[in-house]
Amino acid sequence: MSPSAATIERLLGVPVVSVERVAPWEVARATLADGRTVIVKWGRAEGVDRAEPERFLAERSALEFVADLGLTPKLLAAGDGLLVMEDLGPRPSLRELLLDGDDTALVDFARTLGRLHAATVGRAEEYYAGLGAWADPSADRGAFLALWQDGVDHLADFGVPMSTAAAHELAAVIEEILEPGPFLALSNGDVGLNNYLVLGPGDGRLIDFEAAGFRSVLAEMTDIFTPGPMWVTLDDPAPLEAAYRAEFDVVDDRTFGRAVAGGVFVWAARRFATLPKIDARPAGELSRPHRIATLEAAAATAERFGCLPALTGWTLAGAAMLRKRWPDADIDLAALPPYTTRT
Repeated sequence: MSPSAATIERLLGVPVVSVERVAPWEVARATLADGRTVIVKWGRAEGVDRAEPERFLAERSALEFVADLGLTPKLLAAGDGLLVMEDLGPRPSLRELLLDGDDTALVDFARTLGRLHAATVGRAEEYYAGLGAWADPSADRGAFLALWQDGVDHLADFGVPMSTAAAHELAAVIEEILEPGPFLALSNGDVGLNNYLVLGPGDGRLIDFEAAGFRSVLAEMTDIFTPGPMWVTLDDPAPLEAAYRAEFDVVDDRTFGRAVAGGVFVWAARRFATLPKIDARPAGELSRPHRIATLEAAAATAERFGCLPALTGWTLAGAAMLRKRWPDADIDLAALPPYTTRT
């Protein structure tokens, strides 16, 4: 249910003319008497990941913490279970532009992420002693690791068990994600192309900080190197990586590559938490080539950086098994255009 105009008026001190729900999200656009519009977000129901009040607190804390960077919407008011922020619309998300064949904002997206991480690295203690005092720092660092074991178990059930060497590599990766050292910075918790609104050339904003926290930001850079939930294919990650690293100057190539590749392998394992459901779907369903593409992209990322060979072998074996099991998905992914959507 959309919030009442009276509640928004109390928070802003400005009369509200109308409130229109922006379905299917818990978001509304309110028109003020002075002609401005604002975005209003409210709490999700119980039973979802990080239910209220944590999602409310995470977004409020993060937006206040980075308010002076100009990389996110401005938070105008908070209270009564509502967040009121500046309206960045009508502006397209990066995903919408890619679906229209326009990839010019991709490098800006990577650069904006780099700026956020560079501006917040080394500030976790400050955050958790202040605006983020409500949060559990260890839980924030471990949030990226959800469901990876389910994916590993399902692939083993389908005939691709993880070797001892691969398990050792993955254990080391997980330890590094939980203790990321120089890569501990603020993430919105959903580094997806749909969460970057493009205001103009060289100008965009990161949105959706409901799962924000300080964690290994390199491990979460998966949408640059592997297909996220919305894509079957990606483009060359090198220009995006270069733009990101120009802002977030992270040590040597080897250390950077291992952190990125480790996160990619965890992401690949997480994507297989639903493998039995995908296996039961009809032939031709695009989630099948998507899972194959995820495994092969993870292997290609590690090979590019020259690291984690046992995990690389595991993912390639998994991809080969699925190509054989799903003949409909045994396609030449390189022949598909970049950013082929899976929906």
